[in-house]
Amino acid sequence: MELERLEKEGQIQQVEFSDWAAPIVPVVKENGSIRICGDYKVTVNAVSKLDNYQIPKTEDLYRTLENVVHGISKVLVRVDDILITGKTREEHLNTLSEVLSRFKRTGIRLKKQKCVFMAEEVVYLGFKINKQEIYPVESKVEAIDKAPSPTKATELKAYLGMLNYYNRFLPNLSHLLKLLHVLLQKDTKWSWEKEQEKAFIESKQLLKSTSVLVHFDPKKKLILACDASLYGVGAVLSHKMDDGSDKPIAYTSQTLTSAKKNYSVLEKESLAIIFGIKKFHQFLYGHPVTIITDHKLLIGLFREDKPIPTMDASRIQRWD
Repeated sequence: MELERLEKEGQIQQVEFSDWAAPIVPVVKENGSIRICGDYKVTVNAVSKLDNYQIPKTEDLYRTLENVVHGISKVLVRVDDILITGKTREEHLNTLSEVLSRFKRTGIRLKKQKCVFMAEEVVYLGFKINKQEIYPVESKVEAIDKAPSPTKATELKAYLGMLNYYNRFLPNLSHLLKLLHVLLQKDTKWSWEKEQEKAFIESKQLLKSTSVLVHFDPKKKLILACDASLYGVGAVLSHKMDDGSDKPIAYTSQTLTSAKKNYSVLEKESLAIIFGIKKFHQFLYGHPVTIITDHKLLIGLFREDKPIPTMDASRIQRWD
């Protein structure tokens, strides 16, 4: 029993009578354990003087945590989750030891039940990550799959927010969601018809059938495949693996503005390449890359004997 455990550990003790006795409220936690809380609103709280002070900002608390581990390589801090990596067991243990030493010096305490040590695969920020691959957590995908059809714009925004968190796994997402994005435009009247419901269902199916992504490896060849449609542009960055296959690192897409929808096919295909290069700049910079497009006229950008049309060229030359 929880009360007996607390008494045995010296956290509480029995008394015969108390003017400040308060009822308890047991709270069952996710792991099945019980937290004993006291309801003091009719006892202590009623006679306590208010001590007004500014509550620390959440951002300041998280920044403090980042500063504690600042300068330690292969340590990633996101909000209150810390990921420690290492190429070898020895390197990993040395980094872990340094992080724990700093926590001890600064008084930061960890809950053992929430820590995972020396794992080959971890769940971090909604992703499952191992040495070779990264993919969405099943529970998150299931939650999105069970989301009901939205009945108003705010519900649609909430759904798209959950889905876009995994957009790097979803090819041509902007094209698939074009009818749903229209509903979020200013002065657009809400109308959820068969076409919107179809796009809504297909977006869930796309997430459930998503491919696993591989980690970026600077030693492997890079391939950037780009494409454009009437409504958007998209790109996929891949690695050429040792067995000759292409494995995606990330997908990206973007809906075209009203003005860009009027571009010629050549301009849209060029825009798709520029969009892909800018989006994946952190991976491409300083590395050779093969760009794949299905628009043959783009070859004219690099040929003097068959130049592209003057009107297209003037606009494309302004892009940087």
